[in-house]
Amino acid sequence: MKSTRKFLISNILILTIFLMSFSNVFATQAPDKNQLDLKFTKHDVEQFTKSLTTDDYKNPYLRTYVSWLNNLVSSKGTITLSELNSLLSTNENYKNFKSYNVTHAAPAALQARTISAEDKKQLERVDKLAQEYYDYYKIHGKYPDDVTQQKNGTVQAFSFLSEINILKGLGLSYSEKVLASRLATLGGLALLDGPLPVLDFIALVGAVVVISDYAAKYVESTTVVTNLTNNISTNEGTQFRKEVASSLSQTTTVVTANRNKNFVHFAASPKDTAGGGINIITGITLQTAILRAQTDKDTYSPLQTDAYKVASGATPDKLVKREDAHINTPKGYQPLNKPHYHVIMYGTQTRGHHWYN
Repeated sequence: MKSTRKFLISNILILTIFLMSFSNVFATQAPDKNQLDLKFTKHDVEQFTKSLTTDDYKNPYLRTYVSWLNNLVSSKGTITLSELNSLLSTNENYKNFKSYNVTHAAPAALQARTISAEDKKQLERVDKLAQEYYDYYKIHGKYPDDVTQQKNGTVQAFSFLSEINILKGLGLSYSEKVLASRLATLGGLALLDGPLPVLDFIALVGAVVVISDYAAKYVESTTVVTNLTNNISTNEGTQFRKEVASSLSQTTTVVTANRNKNFVHFAASPKDTAGGGINIITGITLQTAILRAQTDKDTYSPLQTDAYKVASGATPDKLVKREDAHINTPKGYQPLNKPHYHVIMYGTQTRGHHWYN
């Protein structure tokens, strides 16, 4: 009898541990009545349609689904989120669209690149060294001699590990010392009280939105915009003028929306090249963000609670999966990536990311 009791207690403990670990991965909560009553209008559908790209329409069922959605709001005037989710569960256009996305998903990488801790340590060393150079320059009006020699090309030899791996992926070859001095210089041009953070520099030359404490500093002054654009174009190459302009434009979109309280959600897409990061398309309403989530498209919301509203609103049972930022990826070290939610729709995790800071 004791043996049977121990067996039952043991199995209950195992089941409890399993359920606790499961709940850490998948998040759900009781539906928010206010969100279920959220109304969708023709304007929301038009905004959703404008946020789609030519690549999005590679799914042949998307155009049919968008047409159905347009007809739905045109005939009804408005439709609530609860009604929309109910209709989607039986809509053939939508089922075909989702099925196509599942069967035509991009194949997983056969082998992930082995990421050494050196990638992260490199950037930490550069930030630390940049602060030292910034302080040195303030006192002496120049950088240390060994940095000046490297910049002039008289010192060519440095170990492989002293080259910044991420920047090599963007077509730039820098030793840690030279990059640190560049960041010290750019910090002054950006009117910062210190060097430009290395991740902000990677975002600028990688043409993705800058998400940092200094983001507003970079875009709220025309002098800083001009300084950064011209200096990077001159030193890193004229081909980077377009990348910096794109990065600053996206950053302006987010900073302006935050300052004016216009939007808390943005249509977005991932940058899968060196460094990773997020491309901002435009500011959107919660309704449009939910429509993007329902069609496996990406969004960005600075606050986690807002990103959760997008992901959970896109599925009838509000089941979503939270994931940490994908830093070590098959495509390399991507420190600009952000944590996010995925929608779990009818038992299947969708492709769309719903990022937050």
